[in-house]
Amino acid sequence: METTNNDRLLAWLSTIPVGHIAGVRERIMRDCGISRYVLRHWITGQTRIPFLAMRKIEEIAGQRIFEY
Repeated sequence: METTNNDRLLAWLSTIPVGHIAGVRERIMRDCGISRYVLRHWITGQTRIPFLAMRKIEEIAGQRIFEY
């Protein structure tokens, strides 16, 4: 099975310390202009992550996460 960008997002989120995860999720939602439901769909792979959102998430992460 091929690794998707949704899988990469979930893998990166799992590296964030528990005490910081809520703040990171809030920042992703705010910076990408999405609801928590859309973020959940991205994490679970129900919807594709748009290119501009991937770039914004990588800015938040401070590292490259996704394959373009």
